[in-house]
Amino acid sequence: MGMYSLELALLEDAYIVVSRYVPREFSADEVERLMKAVEEVSRFVVGLVC
Repeated sequence: MGMYSLELALLEDAYIVVSRYVPREFSADEVERLMKAVEEVSRFVVGLVC
């Protein structure tokens, strides 16, 4: 999961900082990159649980 450390940090910022304090717009590239990371991390976690 280390290959997604940047994406996970951006998601953390989006959730903790942006959603509560400072509005920020994300580019389409950022959103696509984050969505890909979320999908892959979700598959990984589901694989661990099942």
